[in-house]
Formats: sequence, C-alpha cells, structure tokens
Amino acid sequence: MLIRLFIIGNLLLISFSVRGQLQDRVWCFGDSAGIDFNNLTVPTPIISSLRALEGSASIADSNGNLLFYGGGVLFGPGINTFDNQHVKLLNSDNVIGSYSTTMGPLIIPFSNSVQKYYLFTMESSSNNLYYHVIDSVTQNTTGKIISKNNLLLSNQLTEKMNVVRHANGRDWWLLVHEYNNNKFYKYLITPNGVEVPSSNIESIGSIHISVFGEMEFSKDGSKLLVVAPFGVINLFDFDRCTGELSNFKDIGENISSFDYAYWGCSFSSSRKYIYVSTSPGIGQNKYLYQYDISSDVTSTIKGSRQLIWSAPDTLDILPGQHQLGPDNKIYIATMENAFPYPDSLYSVYNQNLSVINSPDSLFPACDFQPFSFYLGGKRTYAGLPNMPNYNLGPIDGSVCDSLGIDNVGITERKNENTTIIYPNPTKGAITISLSKAPHKESALIIYNVLGEQVEHIPIREINTQLTLQQPAGVYFYHFKIKQEVVSSGKLIISD
Repeated sequence: MLIRLFIIGNLLLISFSVRGQLQDRVWCFGDSAGIDFNNLTVPTPIISSLRALEGSASIADSNGNLLFYGGGVLFGPGINTFDNQHVKLLNSDNVIGSYSTTMGPLIIPFSNSVQKYYLFTMESSSNNLYYHVIDSVTQNTTGKIISKNNLLLSNQLTEKMNVVRHANGRDWWLLVHEYNNNKFYKYLITPNGVEVPSSNIESIGSIHISVFGEMEFSKDGSKLLVVAPFGVINLFDFDRCTGELSNFKDIGENISSFDYAYWGCSFSSSRKYIYVSTSPGIGQNKYLYQYDISSDVTSTIKGSRQLIWSAPDTLDILPGQHQLGPDNKIYIATMENAFPYPDSLYSVYNQNLSVINSPDSLFPACDFQPFSFYLGGKRTYAGLPNMPNYNLGPIDGSVCDSLGIDNVGITERKNENTTIIYPNPTKGAITISLSKAPHKESALIIYNVLGEQVEHIPIREINTQLTLQQPAGVYFYHFKIKQEVVSSGKLIISD
C-alpha cells in the first residue's frame, strides 16, 4: 500500500510541473537605460525613466512583462517609482530612499496577493531601513503606494541590502549590515508581514569601516558574498531554514589602503567561481578578479585568484555593481567620473555594460568582454537592478519544506491565470486568489493521495474563501479552465 501511495503521489506531482517565473526578465537602471531579457539569446536594450546613480529595482509579471520599477531621485532625497508605461505610481511622492546607496531599493512580491509588493529602501544620510507597500499593480493599471516610510531599523547601516527565499519556498530572508562593526540584521517576510526573528542579529565576519560595497547571494541561496573597501572579501554559508551564517572565509587583504576598494561582486550560476572588482577612485588602478571557491579552503581560494582585467590610473572610470542575468552571464556597470553626466558625455564606457559571458569557466575561458553590451544610446552609472532570484523554490526534503510547494518558486503560474491558495498548510479554511477575473468554467479540483477526486469547487470570484471538509492529510489540486489544467500543486490539511 505504501508503495502504491508513493507512486501515485509522484505521478501527480509530475503532472503538476509548470514553467518558471519570468519576474527578472526586465531591468531598468542608470540614465534612462534598461534591458529586456525575454529573448535570452539576444537581450534587447530598452528605455526607462530613471536617472539612478547607483542601485535600482524592477520587476516583471510571470510572463516577463514589465510591471514597475524604481530608483533614487537625482540629487534629492527619495525614490521615484514608475509603471510599465513610465508613469509615476500613485501616491509615490516623498518616498524615503536615496540615489546614492550601493544596492538601492528591493522589490518583493506578497506571498498571499498577486497584486501587492514590498519596496525596501535605505536613506543615505543615516542608511536607515524602510519599507513601503505597493498595491494594484497589473499590466493595465498604474499601481498605488498604499503604505510608505515604515521605519524598520534606525541603526547606522552600510549600503548592503539583499534578500533570498526561505527554505520553505514561500517566505523571504532580508539581510542588511551595520556600519563600523560585523553585525548582520535579519528579517523574515511572511504572509503576516515583515517579522523580526528572535535571533535577528548575528556578529560574524570582518568589521566594515566603509559603507560602500555589494552583498550577493549565490543563485541557490546557500552562499553569501560580501565586499567592501579596505580589502574586505567575506564568504559565508547561509542556512535558508534558520537564516544563520556560518563557515566564514576571509579572502581579502583587510588593509588600510584604498587600492583594495572592493565594490562589486558576483557568483557564477553554479557558485564555483566568484568575481570581485575594485572601484578606488581617481588616480588609482581598477581590477577585476576571479576566485575558485570550490575547495572550501581559505588558503586554496586565495591562491586561485586570477586577474581578469585591469584599467590604468589614467582611465577616469569607476567599475560598479555586478548582476547575474537570466542568461547566466554576469553584467557589470561602469560610470565615468562625472555626475550627472553632461549632455555631451557619451562614450564607450558609459554606453555599454561589461559582460562575463561564461562565468562558470576558469579564466580565460570565462570570456570577459569589457564595454561590450550596447545600451541603445542610453547611459549607465554605477548601479544595476537589485534583482533577487524570484525562481528559487524550497529545499526539497529539508525540515522547512513543509508547505507543499513544488520546487518552482512560491507561485505556480501559466499564461491564463495565476492561482495562490493560502494558508498552506491549513486546518481547512482556505482562500483561493486569482490574478484576474476567472472564466465562467473555472474550477478547483482536489484529489487525495490515491488520485481520487474529493472536491470539485466552481470558482466565480477573484478571491474565494471556503472551508474544506476533508480529514487531515496530503492532497493535490488542479485549477482548471474549461477542463484544461492551468496550475497545480500540493495542499496540506493539518489537525
């Protein structure tokens, strides 16, 4: 009987596979620049309304269509946010943020709504941490900021801010780093809101005596890379269940010279290699390095360093942020040392991104091509979008893999409609939330582990609340439109 249940359950799960999300397919950044990655073979430059010195953020829908984006207000406090028609979001005035933070804003979808998003920002004068809530964002409507300037942390922070999916496949970990010490602050984003875990402060790694520098998670979320001026290159393991950092590797020089002003960093998609670059300023050389971290031995990692590229002190440019693209290439921004750019300043350096075309290969096969991705006449500054891995799912088989989410990310999407069922696990009461009004022949079909249909629920509203009359156990569902399955998943009913 157990074998029969196992086979049937797995056959059902196989039928529930759906294609991944495309929320990272459109980037907006720099001086009116952007990239559309929906054709991964030939990404296309696009136009945005930003003038962002450093970090920005953008997000697309599950089909890769731009929803909204944001970045710092030029020479002023605050963040500008725009919809996919480049119109400012409603109630978007006086949103606290900065044009001069390394990692800029972050966008995270609500796990229990398909039209709500969190926007996290930092304030440049103190680097306090804030969050804002954006609602009613669709392809056809301009969204509205319904809650803004919610202070999350008032400590003096560095300009590092990033997120990674929790091992349950639904929630998110948000990490920031305090200035002049080695403290990380951690927050958990759940259906209940932005929560402060009982152990949200962890002291580990180097002391950061500069606010600059990037902080990036590996694509699978198991590693964290942190760089900063004065020779700081820190590598950690990250536990997506507990949020704990461990296995600290001090790879940098940790010296007082600004020659080692590390600013940008990135992982290859397999996390075998890391890349770090310096941005020391006027009159100093600039460097890009590759490290092989597969040995997990500090001395071996240090000894693997390869110089990928250098620029002489006479070249007045500043290498900036790295970002792993949907095509698994690493893109690197570079700005000329002028801000804002005068109308006459157009050059190979500010009209192109540099690209590591094969980052999972040892130098020189990694194929670094400086200033090779043309931005269609638009210009880049030092920043790229702060783009988390929206496609990262649960860690299968871990103690945190308890929500019945298949390993394709938090929601399962297909062109026709988006379906979210919550809470999951549930004691019986559930809400079925759709991204748009359902077809008149829409229904949710629920099966037990034997593959027997136990519920057939017609769906007539965008949000349907009901109570399932089934005993505790594991169930599977199909959301159907005219008998065609458009999304599927696993549902757990608890005692």
